[in-house]
Amino acid sequence: MSKVTRRAALGAIGIGAVGLAGCRLPGEAGSAATTRPAPSTGDNPVVDENRAAGSDRWAAGRDGTVGVKDDAAQIQGYASRTSVPPGEPIDFHISSHRTQTCTVEIYRVGHYGGAGARRMAAGEDVPVQRRTKPEADPATGLIACDWPASWTLDVPEDWVSGFFLAVFTSQDGYRSSTPFVVRDTERRSDVLVVVPFTTYQAYNLWPLDGHTGKNLYKRGTPRKA
Repeated sequence: MSKVTRRAALGAIGIGAVGLAGCRLPGEAGSAATTRPAPSTGDNPVVDENRAAGSDRWAAGRDGTVGVKDDAAQIQGYASRTSVPPGEPIDFHISSHRTQTCTVEIYRVGHYGGAGARRMAAGEDVPVQRRTKPEADPATGLIACDWPASWTLDVPEDWVSGFFLAVFTSQDGYRSSTPFVVRDTERRSDVLVVVPFTTYQAYNLWPLDGHTGKNLYKRGTPRKA
């Protein structure tokens, strides 16, 4: 589940690892004789995308919105897939603390002149309602939601690969988000960014309500009265 303020797995913009193809560290054999050409960024779609006008309106607290708490679960959701290629759909499964509508805004994270993200698409007046919070599996402790899809995004063919956020804003002013990746396996690149969703889940304490949530390392800390 997503919370911008608490867990990198759900709302943070964590980057797990960066691999640089053909790059040597100083002192490694052959590094003195190797001269890498100047980077060619003129026709790089990521560079071109990051020059677009951005927006910082996605975070909880903007536009009078309020962040959510797991025990109240005012508005929370998850994506049906961790990554999706352009041209394919991705579903978002959303629960609210009461029956109402919400907006689902899609942001691509990037430089964008320092704004940090760009608003790419939105779904308005998406019906949401309270969904059952699952019980933990007694043998494994697994907590897995099986909520119906609330809204589907058909990823446009021209979207550039990257890290994206689906931002849920409820009619009564609460906001949370969940991450996903748009991947491009066809374009060659010198830089590979690995987004560690499995690690996110290993540390995921949802729901952090003081008694239900646990991860592979500990249970949730009880809230003080």
